[in-house]
Amino acid sequence: MRTDAMELLANQEFVSEFTNVRSAEEAKQLFENKGVTLTDDELVEVLEKVTGTNNDVEGAELTEEQMGNVVGGSAIAFALGVAAGVIISEVRRKRR
Repeated sequence: MRTDAMELLANQEFVSEFTNVRSAEEAKQLFENKGVTLTDDELVEVLEKVTGTNNDVEGAELTEEQMGNVVGGSAIAFALGVAAGVIISEVRRKRR
């Protein structure tokens, strides 16, 4: 697991920026701007870990407990979950 990426996702300011990301490339660039280079697979792994999902994310929802575990509480957790779902789905579509 990429602890450097996980540490960034524990930072409320970074998570706030991340919630505005709309593609895997934008997400990887945001991490890169902070000195963390990720492959598509590493990005998916980190996002699955932080959102508590590891199945097909399309249509997946975070539980209240999962949302509460993300920095900033449920509003930011929801936005992070949405951004993560979009990005994970995009990466999986590329694999097909």
